Amino acid sequence: VRVDGSHPANYRITDADTLGAGGSATKFKRNIAAIQLAKTITAEHRPATADEQAILVQFVGWGGLKRELSDARQQLIDDEILTAEEYHRAFQSVQNAHYTSPGIITALWQAVADLGFTRGRVLEPSMGVGHFFGLLPPDIRATTMAGVELDTLTGRIAQLLYPQSHVQVTGFQDATLPNDYFDLVRETGGDLIEEVRLIDRYENDAKFGDERASYAYRITYRSVER
Repeated sequence: VRVDGSHPANYRITDADTLGAGGSATKFKRNIAAIQLAKTITAEHRPATADEQAILVQFVGWGGLKRELSDARQQLIDDEILTAEEYHRAFQSVQNAHYTSPGIITALWQAVADLGFTRGRVLEPSMGVGHFFGLLPPDIRATTMAGVELDTLTGRIAQLLYPQSHVQVTGFQDATLPNDYFDLVRETGGDLIEEVRLIDRYENDAKFGDERASYAYRITYRSVER
């Protein structure tokens, strides 16, 4: 709870945030600023302010920042910005820790809306810092928002950005999640996916409620050779 008695709110991403803008040096500096701020807030045992959330949301992961991370290794550890273990995990992620751009997330939400989803319980495994939550359209009501993130620094930033959501910092296999509870689960397959085909649509008013349906898709992944 903030000093004025209000509850911290989930951050809402806007065009003013210009996520992912700038070159690698700019992204690296923003990452470091977000990490330092997250650690300060955590040490002070308080929620982030809206202005602080605007800094935290700029964290984009370490994908494509191998040179910057490598060059700054000793300084990051000596200045206690990252522990040796945190640096090791960060460096291991430089090949695959890329954030999903706002344009793609907005398109995903539009696709979900086109399928008739207007309200319900949402789960995002491997959520990163939670841009999927931050770009929730105003005309979709997520009655529950839950996310899971393995990396401790990234997960902590997500918790500070979306305090009204249930964010677990752990591996998805170890997360505590109820069965038959979520209405929408979001995950990305990137360029590993060859084809997505709708194979079944199931309606059951007693189970899902009026004007709601369950969709089943067949997802074909690329072969290793391709």
